[in-house]
Amino acid sequence: MNYIQASVKIATNFVYISETHAKRKLDGIETEIKTLIVKIKEQSDLYEAYKVIVRSILSM
Repeated sequence: MNYIQASVKIATNFVYISETHAKRKLDGIETEIKTLIVKIKEQSDLYEAYKVIVRSILSM
């Protein structure tokens, strides 16, 4: 019985850690996208906006 309880606790902790890691990753991606949108809006012409997009993709 103790073995089953320990296994369930380990599995629960693993799921929690995975969810926390995924949330951090998604928060980072959301921040990058918002930053990219701001940079694009700051550009005066389409070519400069295109260069900002390409630069950000290449830096990933």
